[in-house]
Amino acid sequence: MPADSVTVLPTTLGALLRMRARQRPEQALVCAADGEAAMSYGDLNHHASEFAQLLKRLGCAAGDRIVIGFGNTPEFFVALFGCWRAGMIAVPVDQMLAGAELQAIVMHAQPVLVVTDPGARAQWQQLQLTCSLIEAPAIGHPPVTGESVDWENEPVSAQASADSPALLLYTSGTTGEPKGVLYSHGNLLAKLRTISEWFGFDSSYVTLCLLPTHFGHGLICNCLPVLDYGGTLILAAPFSLDLIGRLWPIIERHGVNYFSSVPTVVRLLLQHVRRDPVRIAPSLKFVTCASAPLRSEEVEMFQSTFGVPLLNCYGLTETTGWSTCSANDPYRDLAAVGKVITGELRVVDALGQPLPQGQQGEIQIRGRAVMLGYFKNPALTASVMRDGWFATGDVGALGADGTVTLHSRIKELIICAGKNVYPTEVDDVLMSHPDVAEACTVGLEDALTGEQVAACVVRVTGSALSAQALIAHAQRRLAAYKCPKRILFVDSIPRTSRGKVNRSSLCTLFAKQAARSVSEDSRANV
Repeated sequence: MPADSVTVLPTTLGALLRMRARQRPEQALVCAADGEAAMSYGDLNHHASEFAQLLKRLGCAAGDRIVIGFGNTPEFFVALFGCWRAGMIAVPVDQMLAGAELQAIVMHAQPVLVVTDPGARAQWQQLQLTCSLIEAPAIGHPPVTGESVDWENEPVSAQASADSPALLLYTSGTTGEPKGVLYSHGNLLAKLRTISEWFGFDSSYVTLCLLPTHFGHGLICNCLPVLDYGGTLILAAPFSLDLIGRLWPIIERHGVNYFSSVPTVVRLLLQHVRRDPVRIAPSLKFVTCASAPLRSEEVEMFQSTFGVPLLNCYGLTETTGWSTCSANDPYRDLAAVGKVITGELRVVDALGQPLPQGQQGEIQIRGRAVMLGYFKNPALTASVMRDGWFATGDVGALGADGTVTLHSRIKELIICAGKNVYPTEVDDVLMSHPDVAEACTVGLEDALTGEQVAACVVRVTGSALSAQALIAHAQRRLAAYKCPKRILFVDSIPRTSRGKVNRSSLCTLFAKQAARSVSEDSRANV
C-alpha cells in the first residue's frame, strides 16, 4: 500500500482534495504538457472553493447538474471539483460532438448551467439552451458571467455524502435517447483507491493523461487516481496525430512514470517509431491500455520496441472504469486483461447460470464501484442488473488462476447459418498478415445465412495486398464459416470520440460499396 495512504478515506471527492491540499499544499498537482501552466494541490483547493461560491451565487443548488463542456485543461478540474465542493453533479461532455448530439444530451441532463471555455464556447452557443452559459474563469482571473461577482475565499460546505450523486457521464452514440451513467462519491472513491493500490502508486508518481477527460477511461482511471495517491498529473490535449512526435519529449521533460492509452494510440506509436526512432525516457515505468481489445502480439511488439511493460485493463463506464487489470509481471498472460481488482466477477450462460472456469459466457460484475444506474431510465437500469450483478454484454472466460480473457461483445456476435463467429477471432487472423495494419470484422445481413462475415481492413503503408490474398490467408487459419466473404480496404477504421470502433459506420461503408457496385454494373450493361 502507498506509504502515505490513509486508513479511512474521505467520504466525498471534495473532502479528498481538501485533505491532500492540507498535506501537500505546494506540490504540483496539474501541469500542462507544454509547461505553460501548473496548479498545486493548494491552488486547486482554493480555486475549487471559489468556483463553488460562484455556482451558489448563480443560483445553483446541491444536487443540480452542471455541464462541463470543455476538457483537458487545469480549468476543467477547477470546474469539476468546484461542482463537488458545492454538492452538485458534474456532467463532463465532449464539445466535439455534433450539434444534434450535444442538444440531445443537454435536453436529457437538464442542467442548470453549462460551463465552457473560449475554445469551446462557439459550439455551445449554437444550441438551444434553457440554462445559462458561462466561461470557466482562467486561473487567477474572474469568470465571464455578464455580472459582477463578489469573490470570497471561505470554503463552501455542502450536504454531500458517500452515497450522493457526483458524476454523470454519457455513453450514447448518435441514435436513440442519450444514455447517462450516474455515479456516487463512494463509487468513484472506491475505484480510485483500488487502482492506486493495484499498481502501487504513491506521491512520487508523475502521470500523463493524453485521453479525453469527458469519459471514464481518461477521467476516472487515468486522472482522478492521482488525487488518491497524491502524485502529479501532466495534462495533454486529447491524443491526435500531432502528439505522436511530441509524446516522448513530453515524457522525458516532465519525468513521466506512467500513462494510459487505447489500442489506436499503441498502433500509431508503433507505426511512427518504424519511420522515426525515438529516445525512451528512463523515467517511464509502464503503460496501461484499455477501452478496446489489444492482441497479445501487439503487446509483445510494444514492449520489445519501447522497453516498458504494456498492461491490459478492462472495464466499462457502468463499472466506474476498470474492473480487471494486468499485473506488472513479465510472466503474465499477454492475451488476458488481468485479474479482478474490485468487486466480484463471474461468467454465466444464456440462462444466467455460472459457468465453470475456462468456458465462455457473459461477464457479470458486482460491487461498490458499479454505477448507481442510468440517469432517468430505471427500465434500462433494471434490464442490465441481475440480482445485484451488472450484465456487461461482453463474452469472456475466467481462468483457473483468476485471469480474465475477452472474446467479443454479445451484440457484435455474428451468427452465420446458426454458427457463432466472434469478430475478434477473425480480426486476430487478419491482423496476423504482415501487410495488415488494422482490421475490424462485422456481420452483414444475408438472405441465405442470416449474417455474412465481412471486414474493413487498413493496409500497411505501401502495400498492394488484395482482398483475394487476404481471404486466402484467413481460409488457411479459420473454419470456412468464419472466413470473411467481403473485404473492404479503408484508410482508417471509423471510431467514436472515445476511441472505440463505430461498427454502425462500418456497415454503412459496406452498403455504400454495394451501391457503387450496382451502379457500375448498371452503367456497364447500358
